[in-house]
Amino acid sequence: MFNTTASPNLTVCTQTPKTMYLIMLPPVFVVLLFNVAVLAAATLNRVKLKSQNYTYSCVSSTLLSNVLVMVAHCSLVLRNYVISLDPPGEGKLSISSKLVWVFVNTLVGSLVLVVLANIGALVIVTLDSTQFVGPNMRNTMKALDTNGLKRKRRQKIMKAWFLILGSWVIPIAIVISSMSGWNCADICKCTGGSFLGETCPRSEGCSRVFPPLKFAVVGMVGLVWLFEAAILLYIIHHAVQKMKKVMTRPQQHSNSDPGEENEKNLTSEAGNHHTEIHGGELRLSAPTLSIKDGLRRASSTSSRLSTAGIRKGMKRMQIRFNTRLRFLISLTVLFLLSTITVPVTVILDGALVNINNRLLVQTPAIVGIYLYFVGCPILFIKFVPHMKTTLHNAFCKIPFSHLCSRF
Repeated sequence: MFNTTASPNLTVCTQTPKTMYLIMLPPVFVVLLFNVAVLAAATLNRVKLKSQNYTYSCVSSTLLSNVLVMVAHCSLVLRNYVISLDPPGEGKLSISSKLVWVFVNTLVGSLVLVVLANIGALVIVTLDSTQFVGPNMRNTMKALDTNGLKRKRRQKIMKAWFLILGSWVIPIAIVISSMSGWNCADICKCTGGSFLGETCPRSEGCSRVFPPLKFAVVGMVGLVWLFEAAILLYIIHHAVQKMKKVMTRPQQHSNSDPGEENEKNLTSEAGNHHTEIHGGELRLSAPTLSIKDGLRRASSTSSRLSTAGIRKGMKRMQIRFNTRLRFLISLTVLFLLSTITVPVTVILDGALVNINNRLLVQTPAIVGIYLYFVGCPILFIKFVPHMKTTLHNAFCKIPFSHLCSRF
């Protein structure tokens, strides 16, 4: 199955061309600055909006995980660029070099799980905040329970922070276990990931694509990604179905216009009166019937207007819900499509016998995650309230941004 013979590249470290790393750095820095700017805007909005600052906490945590992944990847790219072509003395690494090497590589892989977990926290908190949008307004017009609202708000805040803190547990555990000895740094012959050939022996369970990590660590990242993605899709599907039921209740009650039903009943009653009265009484009751008919029409018109107002209000609430729903679905689909290369790369790492250039195998996963890093802040700017205004105002405070006065 696997090639366990010693490769000549284990003793002679042939490095890949460094131009690829130089090409990577400029767009990486641009995307990093973009995420930092949106993170600052989200932090300012969290302080400003006290009513739902737990939602902005999840937004900030998601953007912070994006920034940390890019910072770790930038340090990895820079390290591979400045690395020496020669193997370390006698194939051994110093303790500090080993720790840095293992830490950076493990951090880049495990932080992808942080991003996914933070998206899950944001989805749960946002869907929970829409629960009060959809109930039937005509059936729940009761006095506000101030203490109950405060208690629910405290529960929402605790849930948000619990999910945020929980999103870091598994990645931190992976980093600690990898740095505590579950790695191949001592037996790898080249001190970076920018070398051709098998720099770490596969026979010892080392990863070919992500040295000096053990393949078990890489496989764990892929399995956790699949597990978290499945949970995220289930949560969205379940919540969307629940919200659809809540939003369609008023429409089911309002399909039959109560004004029209009353008009039909009154008309039938008036017809019965016509059959019972005689000719002399008919002339006396004619004005009375016309007055009743006018009142009936006014009542019918008023009921239709009130029903139309309720329907219009429910339509506005549906639009509000659909906006949040589009945001969550767009964010989830963007991340899953952008990072689907993560489990694919793990499969290639375990299946391929010889990988001459690991950078070519890593490139699809790198490009995919950076596409998400570009699209995620754009979705936040488009859908999260006040984000666009805060960014605009912050940009207009820069001295050379005099063009803002024209808009």
